[in-house]
Amino acid sequence: MRRTLTIARLETRLTLVDPIPFILLIGIPIVFLAFMSKGVVGGPAQSVPGLVAMFGMFGIPVIGLAFFRDHGWNTWDRLRASPARPAEVLAGKVLPLLALLFAQQAVLLLVGHELFSMPWRGSVAQAALLIGVLVLAEAALAMLIVSVCRSVDQLTALAYLGALLLGGFGGGLAPLSRLPDWVNDVAPASPVYWALRGLRVVVRHDVPTSHLFVAVGVLGAFAAGAGLLTAWRFRFDEPKRYFAD
Repeated sequence: MRRTLTIARLETRLTLVDPIPFILLIGIPIVFLAFMSKGVVGGPAQSVPGLVAMFGMFGIPVIGLAFFRDHGWNTWDRLRASPARPAEVLAGKVLPLLALLFAQQAVLLLVGHELFSMPWRGSVAQAALLIGVLVLAEAALAMLIVSVCRSVDQLTALAYLGALLLGGFGGGLAPLSRLPDWVNDVAPASPVYWALRGLRVVVRHDVPTSHLFVAVGVLGAFAAGAGLLTAWRFRFDEPKRYFAD
């Protein structure tokens, strides 16, 4: 635990001095909310949760780049040579990023409610439960992508494209009722779809609480499945290319 916390403190300092994750995860979606909160069919009750869930997927490249950065700075080799076990290294790096993603979701929901008229019918505990499981799913997907990518170019292409596709297919940009039928067929394959299903319990009074627990269960399955695939594929000593040759 001590070694994990030491690595986590270092990752926290590196994260706090870099403005890019905060701009990407919080600044840009707030700008989108300013233009789209009342322009999307369904109003703020649809647009705010949609953008919050979609931009949550952009935590995937943020986590991925944190790992590739270590390879580029040659600090990954130092972590491998340290007394810390692989599980301690991974936990130490991921924990601060989990906190960042949780804070992102909480801040965007708060801003959406206070500034952009998103209704709030549920409880804070319900929102926290859903956000927590969603963040775990995002982190597991990020680590799966890290495990299969060999270069930062592969990572950025796959992670950003994946974030947009998961957001779009999941209903983050427009209600699924306004999209083609085939999108509705594939939407449940996106964590964004289930995040929105759960968030509807928080923002609307006519959605049964059971929808929240179903969403939490499916998102937990996403996290577990991606985590198992990562455990099978991730190689602690596999080289990653951060800079172009």
